[in-house]
Amino acid sequence: MIVLAGDVGGTKTQLAVVDVQPTMCRVVFEHRYASRDYADLGLMIEPFLAAAATRGPDRACFGV
Repeated sequence: MIVLAGDVGGTKTQLAVVDVQPTMCRVVFEHRYASRDYADLGLMIEPFLAAAATRGPDRACFGV
């Protein structure tokens, strides 16, 4: 399963694409963004997923 994971904060936002398998998890792609540079999370996720060059996530989870 491919998961889009994020730690969303007022200063920075860390996004990652993670391949979750029954016995392990592997970070496929990750990037840090300055939160102030984006009006909302959706505007940050679109270019992130394009840069990740992977299929769309099956699930998403964010810590805010």
